[in-house]
Amino acid sequence: MSDQRDLSEFNQSAEGNSTEKTMSEWEERTFSDVVQINNYPSLEKGVEQTHVGMNQIEENVRQIQGTLQKEYSYSKPRFQNGDTLFARITPCLENGKTAFVDILTEDEAATGSTEFLVLSATEETLPKFVYYTVRRPDIRQFAIKRMTGSSGRQRVPTDVFDNITIKLPPIEEQERIVDILDSPDSKIELNRDSNETLEKLAHIYTWEHINEDFQSSDDPLKLKDIAEIEEERIKPKDYPDKNFHLYNFSSYDSKKHPELKYGSNIDSQKYAVSSNHVLVSKLNPDTKRIWRPGNAESDAVCSTEFVVLNPKEPATAGFVYEVAKSDNFYQYLRARTTGTSSSHQRVKKDDILDFEIGTISDQDVKSVGQFIEPLHQRNHQQRAENQCLEEIRDTLLPKLMSGEVRLPG
Repeated sequence: MSDQRDLSEFNQSAEGNSTEKTMSEWEERTFSDVVQINNYPSLEKGVEQTHVGMNQIEENVRQIQGTLQKEYSYSKPRFQNGDTLFARITPCLENGKTAFVDILTEDEAATGSTEFLVLSATEETLPKFVYYTVRRPDIRQFAIKRMTGSSGRQRVPTDVFDNITIKLPPIEEQERIVDILDSPDSKIELNRDSNETLEKLAHIYTWEHINEDFQSSDDPLKLKDIAEIEEERIKPKDYPDKNFHLYNFSSYDSKKHPELKYGSNIDSQKYAVSSNHVLVSKLNPDTKRIWRPGNAESDAVCSTEFVVLNPKEPATAGFVYEVAKSDNFYQYLRARTTGTSSSHQRVKKDDILDFEIGTISDQDVKSVGQFIEPLHQRNHQQRAENQCLEEIRDTLLPKLMSGEVRLPG
């Protein structure tokens, strides 16, 4: 049995309750009075510095996903560990691009996209309390509604924070709130790092057993030897349950898996997907659409812009997936896109199946699949765990940050 306490225990309001007596009142304050806006640290010009661009910030992910090195030669936003990067431009703000800076060395300052606002803590606020404050849905909506500029390039003006008031708890209660919200985010980051390691291991192990330096006479293994295309179409009227998972294209990011979303309706024909299928986009990989394949984790439906690959013996889904995410396969797709314009170019299904993998025995295909399947299963489990953790965090965050749920000392 779980020993977790019910949330109602945190908000007891009975008269005379001892917990109530230990709780200080929250003070209503103007946001910009307790959070510094664009208070940049100094940085030497003409020297290469660590740089974080908008592409290094993922939607609704706290952790910065990488850095660049760029010469600092003009005024860019500058920041240090403990600051929050708040995307102020549409659609990045609406999509949830906000990150907490914790990847720099001690006392290091870095530069960022000119579309970031840099938010820093004061003596009255903790750094991560600032981060979680601007993750509050009501704060974000307040900023979004006051964006200015032409359609498609609207931005949040800096002085918008002069017009937002928040209820500010004492530092001791901020610490308790941050501890609660930090726990799922830290576990999410740990799982993501672990999954990255698992993916690298599975990919290296697979391609160590495939000879890519084959000659035409070697009769190389082709994708059609280990997979076939499934095209079971699903229509809206065929799915009365209305509770299903939908694989869709990630938003303009070739590094992501296809997103698995929870759906409530099907607005057009889709393909049925089973948990052992591998999804490959047939759209031109040079456009801003996802090309990276996905190893399906559950029964679902997907866009008809995917090719659904069903593994054939002796291959496993994991083996087919590792083939489909190789750089050779990517370059092969790029060379075979056809169509009248880049935004409508696609790869033909037969061309996808004709991809020459290399030389490898059936026994090695089987043994490699047996080795990497547990790695893929662990990856799937941790991604599913992250989805649950995100739901918990997103449920708790507005309640804790607004004081609807209180944490006793």
